[in-house]
Amino acid sequence: MEDDIEWYENKIVWDSLDAIVNNCAKDLKNLLDALWEHKDEIDTNTQITLFIGLGGFCKSYHEARNETNEPLESFTHAINKVFTHPAYEAMLSQQVTDVIDSKVAKMKGE
Repeated sequence: MEDDIEWYENKIVWDSLDAIVNNCAKDLKNLLDALWEHKDEIDTNTQITLFIGLGGFCKSYHEARNETNEPLESFTHAINKVFTHPAYEAMLSQQVTDVIDSKVAKMKGE
């Protein structure tokens, strides 16, 4: 392996990602379907992370690969789908706000 290649140029990265997404698809769907039945027991951020983050990423990546996109394009597509989902954006925004509010409270001595 050449030391001067970037991560996105590493064939092992893409072969491994393809393998993971393809090999876990059925089990991940079964897991998420089972968890969906208990969604009222799972906090909102965990729901977003599981269903939109993990499930949405794998679904979008798989769909993009099935449309004959290269792995890097599929990865980019899947990441963008997750990061631009309104619920995911709201979760990240709330987390940033919480961190800022916490820092301000500490500065004020609260």
